[in-house]
Amino acid sequence: MCGLETQCSIRTVNRAVQDMMGYHYLNTRQKGLMSKKDHSIRVEFARKCAETVGPDLWLSKVSMYYDGVAFYHKKNPFDQAISPKKKIWRKRSEGLKMTAKGKKEGNNGKRVKLYVGISHGKGVVMCDQWDNDIKYNGESYKQFVIDHFPKVWKKCSNGRKKIVLQDGDPVQTSQQAYLGYKKIGCKIFSIPARSPDINPIENIFHLVRRKMAQEAIDRHIVSESYEVFAARVKHTIESMPIDVIDRTLESMAGRMQDIIDCKGIRIKY
Repeated sequence: MCGLETQCSIRTVNRAVQDMMGYHYLNTRQKGLMSKKDHSIRVEFARKCAETVGPDLWLSKVSMYYDGVAFYHKKNPFDQAISPKKKIWRKRSEGLKMTAKGKKEGNNGKRVKLYVGISHGKGVVMCDQWDNDIKYNGESYKQFVIDHFPKVWKKCSNGRKKIVLQDGDPVQTSQQAYLGYKKIGCKIFSIPARSPDINPIENIFHLVRRKMAQEAIDRHIVSESYEVFAARVKHTIESMPIDVIDRTLESMAGRMQDIIDCKGIRIKY
């Protein structure tokens, strides 16, 4: 009625926002949304891997699973580790409108950027830090490939093949980058865009972040310089158990079948 004020509780408002508008108070997403076209591409990729390549691709043909990862230095790791995850009101179907390589809000602080490679039966075979003073582009990355990749092959279980699985980062798939790959005889096996669930090294990065956060809590690390933090990140990655990495890589054949069964929708990994 006109002129009358109506009061309601926060609980009632929240229920209305959820039931009537479809919004929920959920963790912020770290993965880009996929379109129907993405789903189709993923299914086609999974079927091709299963039918024309076979399960031995993942363990006996791919020399190295590879990706870049950034860890942001926080002056108080303990406080960062115990802080609750950020939540926002959003619909379940909403997420980042950028790829997994896009810039995320809240990543303040100097970063430790590393390029990491893992190989079945060998564990971590590469963990090289990018110089923050060098501009990240195709030309500088080409030189990085030429300087760092050749020493890795001897560490891989099947390094003679020089086959590297990576995602579609624009710099890593640039024309200059491929000139670098060609110079050292490296063959690139790229996965579909917006598919971190079929890049097993992403699972290793997740475990590393969890381990570092738990370490900050257990050791009560309330102050840490950038140099010490960078060394701790590198040590944590390089000390990942080989059996954990092997089990992660051995799940690849199953992931392909899951993607086919789920019609391309992102799977649990």
